[in-house]
Amino acid sequence: MSNLVPFTNETDRFVTVGLFTIPPGQTRSVEAFLHPDYSAPADAPVEEQGDVDVSELDLAMQLLLDGNVDSVLAAMADLPDEELERLGELEQLGKSRKGVLGAVAEHLLNRAGAANKDKAEGQ
Repeated sequence: MSNLVPFTNETDRFVTVGLFTIPPGQTRSVEAFLHPDYSAPADAPVEEQGDVDVSELDLAMQLLLDGNVDSVLAAMADLPDEELERLGELEQLGKSRKGVLGAVAEHLLNRAGAANKDKAEGQ
């Protein structure tokens, strides 16, 4: 069962929360545990706080992100788009290193540009 909460982007930039990119001034429903200000209720017993289902992919991504920037950058080229996007999301929720976030964005933009170029040449 999901626990959705509203998140309003009050910045002048796009913000990514989970799988959603939220434009400035807009509100989206996001999983509570992904909300930047989320914390489990302190007075609830641990059993009632709910288990966060962490996938094996997230664990693998987190292990990768525990390394230094160079090791993360070296692994990016081999990741499919979906995993690369998830890597960026987890980095934003964790250390938020500019070098990693910038490289994720650059890889995704380059791949999208290459895909668009291939489409245009195919038509």
